[in-house]
Amino acid sequence: VELEGTTGGTTFAKAFGTGARHESDLAAGLSVSVPLADGGARQRFAASRLASERARASVRNLERFVEMEVRSAHADLLKARRQVDASLSALRLHEQRLRAEQEKLAAGATTNYFVLQAQRDLVAAQLDDSRARVAWAEAQVELYLKDGSLLRRRGIGPER
Repeated sequence: VELEGTTGGTTFAKAFGTGARHESDLAAGLSVSVPLADGGARQRFAASRLASERARASVRNLERFVEMEVRSAHADLLKARRQVDASLSALRLHEQRLRAEQEKLAAGATTNYFVLQAQRDLVAAQLDDSRARVAWAEAQVELYLKDGSLLRRRGIGPER
């Protein structure tokens, strides 16, 4: 809203006349401007709506990523558990083979060389079993880390 006003006056002599004449002017005006469309506010609103949508999309993407990571870690844990089971079975077989070779040696049916091979294979199976158990423990920690339960499972966190 604007309000304007002007005043003014002139004094002039009539051309070739005898007297001077004085005239006064007074002008007033009122100007009102009403924006029919506030483009700046609409643009800011549209920009904030777009930023909000982007933030929501980012959160959805992050949720999907975390879900995928947890599923992957769970699959790795199951795979590691199967490996532990397989290595334990192999370990039992190598223990039986060593006992059999030792019994054969006692009966004179084999040599020390075959007993040593069985012992070597048993030690390798024990190492494989240990590695599988370590991989299983690491897979558990990785799953607990990714699903957010690692600290709670270790008793670390806010006291209730």
